[in-house]
Amino acid sequence: MLLLALLLVACAAVHLGRLDHAYLPGWDEAVHAAVAGNLAEHPLTPTLFDDPLLPLNPANWQANHVWLHMPPLPFWQAALSLRLLGRGFFALRLPGLLLFLLTLAGVYLLGVRLAGEAEGLLAALLLAASPLGWLLVQGYHFGDMTDVSLAFWLTATVLLADAAVSSGRTGLAVLSGLCQGLAWLSKSALSLAPAGALLVLWLAGRRGRLAGDKPRGVQVAVHWAVAALLAAGWQIYTRLRWPAEAAIEGRALLQHVTSNYEGHGRSWDALFNDLVANLLSPAFIVWALAGALAAAAWFLRRRSRGAGWLALWCWGTWLPLLVVKTKVPAVLWGMLPALALAMAWLLLRLVRRPSPAGCALLLTPALFLLATRHAPGDFFAFARPLLPAMAVWPHLPLELLLLAALLPPCWLAARLARRLPGPAARARPLLRPALVLAATLPLAALVHEQGETRLAFATFQDFNPGAGLARQVAVPPAAGTHLLIEGRGDGRQRPELTFSFLTGIPAEMHAGPALLRAARAGLERGPLLLASPWRRRGRELAAPRPGCGYWLYQADGSTLPPPRLDGEGAEPGDFPVALLTGSVSAASVRPAGPIDVLVLWRFDRPVHSCRRRLWLVADGGRRYPAFARPAALPPGLAAEALAKLAPAGWFDGWRPFCAGLCEPGRARAGSVMADAVHSWLPADTPPGAYRLLLETSCLTRPGRSRRDFTGPALEVTP
Repeated sequence: MLLLALLLVACAAVHLGRLDHAYLPGWDEAVHAAVAGNLAEHPLTPTLFDDPLLPLNPANWQANHVWLHMPPLPFWQAALSLRLLGRGFFALRLPGLLLFLLTLAGVYLLGVRLAGEAEGLLAALLLAASPLGWLLVQGYHFGDMTDVSLAFWLTATVLLADAAVSSGRTGLAVLSGLCQGLAWLSKSALSLAPAGALLVLWLAGRRGRLAGDKPRGVQVAVHWAVAALLAAGWQIYTRLRWPAEAAIEGRALLQHVTSNYEGHGRSWDALFNDLVANLLSPAFIVWALAGALAAAAWFLRRRSRGAGWLALWCWGTWLPLLVVKTKVPAVLWGMLPALALAMAWLLLRLVRRPSPAGCALLLTPALFLLATRHAPGDFFAFARPLLPAMAVWPHLPLELLLLAALLPPCWLAARLARRLPGPAARARPLLRPALVLAATLPLAALVHEQGETRLAFATFQDFNPGAGLARQVAVPPAAGTHLLIEGRGDGRQRPELTFSFLTGIPAEMHAGPALLRAARAGLERGPLLLASPWRRRGRELAAPRPGCGYWLYQADGSTLPPPRLDGEGAEPGDFPVALLTGSVSAASVRPAGPIDVLVLWRFDRPVHSCRRRLWLVADGGRRYPAFARPAALPPGLAAEALAKLAPAGWFDGWRPFCAGLCEPGRARAGSVMADAVHSWLPADTPPGAYRLLLETSCLTRPGRSRRDFTGPALEVTP
């Protein structure tokens, strides 16, 4: 228990320092945060846009009113935290961290029940070291709080169900059924494996194929009845209250099975290749599959209830997904507790009782880590017709080849040991430490990969245009106020959802004619605020500043404040924009830290797009990049998440004006735009005095043109 306590403290320390980071990915945490914030006000009415000004498409789960895209439990958990602690990023993610820590404790306790203390501790360590686990708790990866909630309630379900079987107490079956129902209310059909496992164990016991204590029929019935009552209760409630929206989400759930829903379609072999790699890392695939197969063998041959739980949980998740076409990257997260326990059980058994095949299996991941640097990535391309996922990412084929290559020397070494008993006896004490070392190398690489993941995501953890806008509202507005944000979303950031989550004020983002229609509707309902990156003539409540590139206006009358055109500061020439002013949030910064700059641009004519890259220029003229560089990006799933979720152009420095949330093509001659530049200073930047330089590129009808603009002075301190 002491080692478990140390693991939990270490895991909490890793997460707590960054749990309040400001970055809300548009997929999915910004949506989840808005829903949780609204549920904190009305727990039985899940909404995304709480009081929309314009009609919304109920089939668009990223922009609708009544939100039934996911079951409600993860959002109720977050809403309770928001009610207790107030609206904020820390309160939003705290339930996820607590559930993750409880999952680690539950995995340990389950391991103690089913296998042993060492197995439980090793399985908990694997979960704690998972880069995907860190991403989910921190809200960076698709699914975030929903997958964390699913894993916890599934672990609690199996733990209580096994306790009910061993004790014969029906009351524990009630609790396990309750947890099963809560798992369903976390992520619906992905929660069914433990319920199916309990049913199979009961059937095995009736046929004499289960050793030890066996589930009783009344326990199985109670478990299923309680779980079904919870799941059906929510389904009936939503279908009676919102029949149209519930029918839409029912069809969407079916589309996950029958179609490539939103581009997440994957072939069947991905379930045993890269989707397993997502859980930990590619090096663990062969151990994961071997652990699941070994658990199934122990269940069938030795009639072990503990092995049965693990095997049925794993394969009860894998096999149904073979007929499901849509498989999101974290689709297997709910079964990782069982998979980690099966791996720990197998690995410790192989270390305690070495064999040639076991030694080869233990050595394979370490050799894989070396081989991946040299193996050609397309060596398995010939298998694309049958194994399309493995043809692109040949993780499992390479590991199986390495395993096959290790078997002959391991078998030969065992034969030599039998023929040379004297030297073998002297070398035998070294065998187990060598195997432990070989098995530890992939785990050390996993911990290192999680560290790389944390460092990469830390570079933009403070970036959030919506959070800066929320800070602009110093005084709470009158009741019934709406906020309109002028611009368009890029998917990666949803400032309107962030603003409404942090302030409780309904907010929407529109551009062009839709902005005018929304403004008319908002003014008819009550007070209306306008946040715009463009300077306008009107009652200004707040001006842009570093960290927030919006003017905040009070809309009066029947329409929005008109644009204010300004000719001051215009530079002659053929470049379409001119830099009017620039300011920084602090006169001195430190390496490995953020930089916030506010730039006001004047447009001489409309452009298709503009982007800029930030540099530091020393007195001698040497340039140093003031942006994150992809020198040590983490591999695998974290790299994929970075590519999809990081701000556009983050790792090459070429960032669009106003973070891609405005439309330079709508600019008129004389339009002034606020551009809040948020960047990252690399750790190797030498201290000294610098001047900021904005390397700017604009695309106009004749073509793309570039110009450098000199910005404010800045000092880098050690």
